[in-house]
Amino acid sequence: MCKLAHIVLKLKGMQMRHIGLLLVIIFSLSAYAADHPVKALEPAVAEVVYKRTKCLDTTKVGIDYRIDLMTLKAGKSASAFYSDDRRRFDSICEEQPVYGIKIMEDFDAFERVARYDKEVIFKNYPIGENTVLQRYDLDNWIYTEPRELPQWTMVNDSTRNVCGYDCFKAEATWRGRMWTAWYAPEIPLSDGPWKLGGLPGLILMAYDSRMHYVYEAQSIKFTNIGNVEYFNYFFKSLKTERTKGLTLRRKALGESIKNKIVASGAFGIDRKNVKQDAGRPPHTNYDFEETDYPHK
Repeated sequence: MCKLAHIVLKLKGMQMRHIGLLLVIIFSLSAYAADHPVKALEPAVAEVVYKRTKCLDTTKVGIDYRIDLMTLKAGKSASAFYSDDRRRFDSICEEQPVYGIKIMEDFDAFERVARYDKEVIFKNYPIGENTVLQRYDLDNWIYTEPRELPQWTMVNDSTRNVCGYDCFKAEATWRGRMWTAWYAPEIPLSDGPWKLGGLPGLILMAYDSRMHYVYEAQSIKFTNIGNVEYFNYFFKSLKTERTKGLTLRRKALGESIKNKIVASGAFGIDRKNVKQDAGRPPHTNYDFEETDYPHK
């Protein structure tokens, strides 16, 4: 922590556009705790990397978007869905805090790290439930939910090839969106990207009817992939529940993280000498995969 406090001194003389990034990573690095256990749940039988295309402004579908690579590590009963880049970064920071400080000094590197997706979904863990980890509003959050799956309607006359596998089409309306999934019966796993699953084959492609979210498999491995693991690299996670958590995340989208850190006075930051952001409008043209929660 002393090293982190020392870095705060770099605020003086820095360009204002960098201060917000520095404050955010200082706050983030303070969340890591040593010796956080990783729990093996069961042997993995498949590891799939999906390209997720997420629309950031629903008035500009196909124009304003972000691409992430997300990993599904699936066993016969449990699975984990996460950003492998984010997991590697978090695990290194836990073991070597100085690594995070070095990233702090390279703003291009930090901007890249800051883009890594922060949501982790452990499906059917514990049995019959999902455990979801998220980070927003300067805190780490955790919730469990019943392991609910979409009620799919098969569209048997449609096929397409995804990642080298012949896939069949299914459709479902679930948690506020209408989803189309392409699943591969050749891979007998009732799983898929994000929280999707429940089909007689692994889902290799899925998208909602408005094309706000598109998942497409890029690679699939079946050997030398280790275990499905539960991991949480932060020393404290606040408990919430699904719809409340979505509402809080939505609210946080319209708030300045930098302003909150400055206002807190954390790490001895002089609130008088750090200019706050003027504020930013809420992301009214953006929403999560699930839209069935109280919001405007």
